[in-house]
Amino acid sequence: MKSELLHDVRLVDRNLSRGRLSQDDLAQYLNALPDAGTNAANLEASLPEQFQAEDPLKGGKGPAVRKADK
Repeated sequence: MKSELLHDVRLVDRNLSRGRLSQDDLAQYLNALPDAGTNAANLEASLPEQFQAEDPLKGGKGPAVRKADK
């Protein structure tokens, strides 16, 4: 089996259970991967108004509550 398929995240559980790959081999492969953290971007998500959390300090209920559920 090709190495890229052996370590494919979609197949790794199957390969481990069938003995094609060991936990040690997987750990060694993952540790050898380069750190791509410098390529990451910080994203800011926004929710539609109906899902916005109410501020408990201003008398709101705290966690996000759908306004239709009130």
